[in-house]
Amino acid sequence: PSSANLRRRPVAVGTGYLSDRSLARRGVGVAWRASALLGLAWVSQTRWMAEPELFTFIGIAGLLSFLRTAKEPFSSKNQLVAAALFCLWANLHGGFIYGVSIYGLHLCFSKQPSRVKVQAAAIVAAGTLLNPYGWRAYEVPFFLLANFGKLHVGNVEWGSPVLLKNSGLPMFAAIVLSGLGAASYLNRRGKKLDIAGLACLSLFWLCGCLSYRNLSVASIVVVPLSAAWMSEA
Repeated sequence: PSSANLRRRPVAVGTGYLSDRSLARRGVGVAWRASALLGLAWVSQTRWMAEPELFTFIGIAGLLSFLRTAKEPFSSKNQLVAAALFCLWANLHGGFIYGVSIYGLHLCFSKQPSRVKVQAAAIVAAGTLLNPYGWRAYEVPFFLLANFGKLHVGNVEWGSPVLLKNSGLPMFAAIVLSGLGAASYLNRRGKKLDIAGLACLSLFWLCGCLSYRNLSVASIVVVPLSAAWMSEA
């Protein structure tokens, strides 16, 4: 147990650090950042085990920090940086598909010319294919989607988080609703609507409500986004 703790501790600290720095660069105050980290720790606590899934946790935090704080996240140089991140991620855990979704949503709703969007998508996709299995690395997430009904019934990790005897899901739902409320308030006050952020929050809200295992992954997207909007409202 002690060696397992040592292996997972740096990843946990790194995930928290990246989430906090992303909020700090957006001008979020210390109190809101501390609340976000506490909420993130509470919702995700059941999944911090010494297994490859941890690399997806820190991968999501790092990708969001990169996309939401870089001045030009889709410049030619940053496309290569993103491709390198996805190459590493695809070699560590199949959860890289979450990152592909996040990157794709931000790219889709960006103001980049179509040529840049196609180029960025192609370069990042190529990065994910640089692994021992090539395109077959996508088979695992698509297999899980195709067989989700069976997993939902036969495996507690993929079971509904509604059935869990803890407060993770209610807190997750409260954070999501608070974030949506804050985003709506900001929009009414004339602040530009964060379409990419709302798309990510909606996707991962659904993702987190589908299964116990997804709840922790989704919280890494939902909690910082909601905290940022609530701090601005």
